[in-house]
Amino acid sequence: APLYASWVELDDDGTRDAPGLGPVELLAPPGAYVIRLTVDGATFTQPLEVRKDPNSGGTEADIERQFALMTELRSDLDRAMAVVNGAERVRSQLQALRRVHTGAAAADVRAAAQATEDVFTAVEAKLYQLYLTGHGQDGVRWPARIAQRIAYLAGRVESSDFPPTAQQEAVHAELHAEVTDVAAEYDAALTNELASFNALLASRGIQGVVTGG
Repeated sequence: APLYASWVELDDDGTRDAPGLGPVELLAPPGAYVIRLTVDGATFTQPLEVRKDPNSGGTEADIERQFALMTELRSDLDRAMAVVNGAERVRSQLQALRRVHTGAAAADVRAAAQATEDVFTAVEAKLYQLYLTGHGQDGVRWPARIAQRIAYLAGRVESSDFPPTAQQEAVHAELHAEVTDVAAEYDAALTNELASFNALLASRGIQGVVTGG
């Protein structure tokens, strides 16, 4: 659940949407394509030509530059959300461990679980605003984080057929560096804090926290 909003219900599969975020969809640049459809083992193909809007002032070269930047932005957003989803998986297991192991003998396990979760929460919060509930004016109250800024930039870049501006390319460079740094922090948290916590669980005969999807 969002921070300080335990009343937000998760979906039946234990997940929830990320308010304020959506997929970055790439518009295919002008060119010749082939549509391929496979049904019941049979494959059908059809050629398709995508043409530039004749009323647009941008050139095909402009669109290619835009497409190149949009591809990089989508890659950055995918990388950011992989970290967010990974941190969510870890945090949900740590919360479950604290709920299950309630006895006095497991006080150190609960304390270590909380300390480990705090590390992953801090990393995740750099990429996505964890206070957002999708209700009211959350998007106004709480500042956008890196992933949300990437999505906003992508929306502006793809709003016309013109090439990215120098300012947009500069912002992309900054956001790309920030995503890279936070991803490294996440990997370090897996290697250090989570590994140490799993070692504690192993010493108690408790199943460790898993990080796979």
